[in-house]
Amino acid sequence: MTTAHPTNTRAEIPRALLLAALLLGAVLAVKHLPPDYLSPDVARRILAVLPGVPALYYANAVPKYLGPFLGGRCDPAAEQALRRFVGWTLTLGSLGYVAASAFAPWSVANDLAAGLLGAAVLVVFTRLALLFAGRRHA
Repeated sequence: MTTAHPTNTRAEIPRALLLAALLLGAVLAVKHLPPDYLSPDVARRILAVLPGVPALYYANAVPKYLGPFLGGRCDPAAEQALRRFVGWTLTLGSLGYVAASAFAPWSVANDLAAGLLGAAVLVVFTRLALLFAGRRHA
């Protein structure tokens, strides 16, 4: 079982702060650009897409994180396979969120985006629940 080193954990703080600063900067830029530069519909789409960016970033990082995930309850190969499953599922859900926010008709865009990401989270929780339920009976 691998563990996260303090230097790896500390390296994440500047990245997270940079991502937050970029998101806040994008929101401020979109809010303060005059309609001559950016139509209200495009501004609304950009603001709808922005929450999917950190979800996509962190979902992609799940398989690469080396910290304790299951606490040594299974062999490392099975744990890494689970990490890949979680990473892929959340990445695809986040991509669905971004795509729906950007391209779906506005009347259904928010509901569709939330539904796609929510479904991905539900699939991950279901897989984890089945894994832990199987461990209790074994």
